[in-house]
Amino acid sequence: MLIIVPAFGQVDTSFPQKELTAQSKFIEKHQGSKVDIEAYIETYLASAIQAKNANHEAKAYYYLCRLHRKKKNAERAHYFIDKAISIAKQKNDSYSLGLFLHRKGTVFYATAKNEQALKYYLKAYEYLHTKETPVEKLLNLRYDIATIKLKAKHYSEALTRFKSIAKSYDSLFKRPNNAGKHHKPFVSVLATLADTYTEQGFLKEAMDAYEKALHISITFDYTFGTYVSLGGKGKVLNHQKEYDKALTVINESIQMATTDTLAKGVIPFLYAHKGESYFGLKEYKNAILNFKKTDSIVKADNLNFIELDYVLKLIAASYRALEDYEKSSFYFYAHADKSDLNEKERIKLRETIFNDFELNNISKELETIKEEKGVFKNWFYFSVFIILCVSIIFVITVFYYKRKQRNTKEKFDKLIASISTKEVAKSNKKNFVISDETSQEILEKLDDFETSLAFLDNKYNLAILAKQCNTNSNYLSKIINHHKQKSFSQYLTDLRINYIIRELKNNKKLRAYTIQAIAEEIGFNKAEAFSKAFKKKTGFNPSYYIKNLETI
Repeated sequence: MLIIVPAFGQVDTSFPQKELTAQSKFIEKHQGSKVDIEAYIETYLASAIQAKNANHEAKAYYYLCRLHRKKKNAERAHYFIDKAISIAKQKNDSYSLGLFLHRKGTVFYATAKNEQALKYYLKAYEYLHTKETPVEKLLNLRYDIATIKLKAKHYSEALTRFKSIAKSYDSLFKRPNNAGKHHKPFVSVLATLADTYTEQGFLKEAMDAYEKALHISITFDYTFGTYVSLGGKGKVLNHQKEYDKALTVINESIQMATTDTLAKGVIPFLYAHKGESYFGLKEYKNAILNFKKTDSIVKADNLNFIELDYVLKLIAASYRALEDYEKSSFYFYAHADKSDLNEKERIKLRETIFNDFELNNISKELETIKEEKGVFKNWFYFSVFIILCVSIIFVITVFYYKRKQRNTKEKFDKLIASISTKEVAKSNKKNFVISDETSQEILEKLDDFETSLAFLDNKYNLAILAKQCNTNSNYLSKIINHHKQKSFSQYLTDLRINYIIRELKNNKKLRAYTIQAIAEEIGFNKAEAFSKAFKKKTGFNPSYYIKNLETI
């Protein structure tokens, strides 16, 4: 049966007569090019089915998945990759199954379903973590796993992973005649590593990583990597408050990106960085103009832009600086909606731009001032008496409040000092009295449990941990009671609170989250339970801790 490729673009009319391997190589070569590849893949699939070649049939489904993922048709992408997975399972082909599971994870990732994406990445890792897997395939998978960790705000763990991956690519890159094969993924890893450094406040390390990515991009004439690296440098310069320098490199990056068809997902970030530069320079109208460009591009192209809520927040802050409270309020609530906040809870922004009273009551304040101005004379003398009474009560209240505030501040300073001198969440194993070999093994597994941050999962319980420690719940509970001097519930709570104490200190972006969002990040279902546990541990509320972190 002769299979005809439909007419489009520059058609390779000999394609249907090629062997399946040659067809596959043709498709692989032209993926990502300007050639409309879909008809070729359909022909390749039909040829594979006619030849009853399961390997090529699965590969054709794999290509179709990649194609529809790029077209943002997640349903079709899942449909095709599931068929590829099914064939790989039937043939017991572990390597292909690992590749297909990884691809399915990327489809979930493209639609911001990070939990499902990580699930499939880890499944893929089980099959691909072998000597037979090409090192670049494994590095690519490890990179995607680390990216999920970054999205989950586990910055320290993500940073460790990205540094390891970058080191591996650096080793590959130095091999003779090997650099040209790996410069693109190496640049991507360096850029992501630099961004993670930036979020953690390691600005020198971030700039060094971006400079290296830029050097490699220019050396290999890699335009995409060049403007991504320039834009990243602009972001770091913003953090260093060198806003004029930041604008120079960001404008250069935007000029390059606007002529590149691959830049669709990058341009919103560049305009956001440019808006931050103008915001830092207090040129709020220009800041708004660039932030709105980001917003409009994201909406027009339906992009999964994770920083949109932050952009909306800065638009609101800019309008407030311009004293346009109506628009400020509008974008403030748009920011709140984007962050999926509970309508009953008001957002409290951590950089003293807004607070509940200003946004909810600003119009009422203006009306009250007008009313008071009209009737002031009629009750002036009565007001004096009231004011005197209120003043006495106020002085007493302030005295009490100041003393309480001083005591709370002392607790805060002691907590910050303790963070600087020891690992908050790490148990001191030297103080344990090891009674037998079994309890020692369990304690070692508890150490692994703590360092892996598994305690942040809200589904974790004593039974699950006991199973992982190869023991029963009753014995594990006794081990924790004896060696940790606390119940399992308190042990789990302390791990979570100790973790968030340090994470909030090191991660400025996390401080902009609502208390509910922070609670969910570390395994609490309700903000009230988290706040109660935090106060019991530290002596003050998490909101107080976050506010005072901004002053150090």
